[in-house]
Amino acid sequence: VSTKTAGIDVGLKDVFVTDTGFKTGNLRHTARYAKQLALLQRRLSKKKKGSSNRAKAKLKVAKLHVKI
Repeated sequence: VSTKTAGIDVGLKDVFVTDTGFKTGNLRHTARYAKQLALLQRRLSKKKKGSSNRAKAKLKVAKLHVKI
């Protein structure tokens, strides 16, 4: 019986690094959209609960979260 083990390192600079040296970069989607998300969340917080404008603002925040 052959037992092979794979070493994988998960980090901030690279998403993961295998024991063979293969690296994948961290795309940092959250940093890319951080300002836009903060702005949309601030706008959402100022809307009156139950209003249609709040529903539209909530949808914009949700769409950005999907993108991230």
